[in-house]
Amino acid sequence: MKKNWRTFLIRAASALVAVALLVTLFVLFQEQGIKYAIIGVVLIGIFELNKLLLKEESLFIKALFSILALLVFISTISSLSVGSVTIALAFVIFCVMSFIHLHKTADITHISLLHAKASLGLIYMGLLPAFCYRIIDQAYGLEWFVFMLATVFAGDTFAYIFGMLFGRHKMMPRISPKKTWQGSIG
Repeated sequence: MKKNWRTFLIRAASALVAVALLVTLFVLFQEQGIKYAIIGVVLIGIFELNKLLLKEESLFIKALFSILALLVFISTISSLSVGSVTIALAFVIFCVMSFIHLHKTADITHISLLHAKASLGLIYMGLLPAFCYRIIDQAYGLEWFVFMLATVFAGDTFAYIFGMLFGRHKMMPRISPKKTWQGSIG
């Protein structure tokens, strides 16, 4: 239990550093500073997804995913209609290029799993952060952005505390061994 609280304190300290960074960027650059932070998160997130989801893949597959995720993000922050076309094209381009690249060395199960991971990654690092970026330009956008962050942080915090204190029934032990139904309810 002691280790769990230490982990919680490390997470809390990390969150405080992130908030301090966001506040500093806002003080220095106003709304544009928050947008800079979102761009940074996208770049770091794409790098992390390459390490996490595509760790066994070739440099070509990782580069292809990275370029397409950035294109989806950039096109979606410029226009939602352009972004919707771009993500559809990105899915098709990734599938075709990965088939061409892997057709002699990988089986269909591997390629299907790769496509699923890339699809998730394109949405997670291309589309969703672009919505956060665009929301800032809307009426009360900064307030909505802060509300969204507060909701995510509060949900994550309560899930962690409830899971740590009351968690007994694992949700999906093979995928995420520490996640429990009790934490999810929290």
